Amino acid sequence: MTRGVWGEREERWLRERYAYEHAPQLVAEFEREFGKKVSKGALYTRANKLGLLKMARDLPPKAVRRITWCREPEMQGWMERNDRGQCETELSREFAEAFGFPLSHPQISLWRSTNGRTTKPSRGGRKRRPVGSERYDERKGHVLVKVAENPTAPQTKDNWRFKHHVEYEKHFGPIPDGCDVVMANRDKRDFRPENLVAVPHRLMSRINSPDSPPWDDAESLRACVAWCELDARVHSAEMATPRECGVCGKTFTPPPSAMQSAHLRNMKTCPECLAAGKKSRGESKRAERRTCEVCGEPYMALRRSQRRCPRCIEELRGCTVEYHKRWRERHGID
Repeated sequence: MTRGVWGEREERWLRERYAYEHAPQLVAEFEREFGKKVSKGALYTRANKLGLLKMARDLPPKAVRRITWCREPEMQGWMERNDRGQCETELSREFAEAFGFPLSHPQISLWRSTNGRTTKPSRGGRKRRPVGSERYDERKGHVLVKVAENPTAPQTKDNWRFKHHVEYEKHFGPIPDGCDVVMANRDKRDFRPENLVAVPHRLMSRINSPDSPPWDDAESLRACVAWCELDARVHSAEMATPRECGVCGKTFTPPPSAMQSAHLRNMKTCPECLAAGKKSRGESKRAERRTCEVCGEPYMALRRSQRRCPRCIEELRGCTVEYHKRWRERHGID
């Protein structure tokens, strides 16, 4: 559209309609009214120069009457038949003619969002996928399958479920309470029944910790879960053992808040002394059974960074030839 086409008549027409109608509808009506073609960009530019804004006319800002759509099948059916993607004002006016009260903008927007009417094509909602369809969730890295046509709760997607959950329930029944389903070979697209293992949620981080046994199939995963369960029980038993404070001599039991801290298994200072800034000296650290990286013999490590047994450490201090030979053989170095 060329410059200078806008006259008083066109501007008056735009002032009357711009605030309440959609741009595509304005373009079509402008061409019918004046016999001229105009783009949406030209409409926006002219409206901005005239100071025009989009606003709702005859549309209440708040709900006149609260509507629970699941309890109003007649209104729900009317909305499904008469919502053609028209502006909220027009839809509210038609609803008022049918039921005696208008709908507010939030009511219309919420209904359209819940019923899939807010997306194209033509604002009528996207094409619905059939039940049984699958999609890949890139954020979570899992495959989801559609198990029902509509969600049971509005504003949710509970009609989509993880496929490994569906496959587990198909072969083994309901998922145990407090458990997650894990792919034993770590392949999130392998849904074979023998690859699905239910793991307690409280152990999910524990089975992936560096000091836990490695796992790459169902058998090793179940062994790792059993080891974690045993370690947790040993930890609980050690934490429940009464001990003597190294500062005041008082007998105490570690508080429940310390149950999840592995480094407090050999706690030697009572909470009262710790709160006062006191700590018993020479607290022994928990010995951990490890395998020497040089000779391969088991030993009890007293430090977290200790990787060699005491005999190899002594030999290292003397830098013996035999020590270096065993170290090279252990690591496959010629």
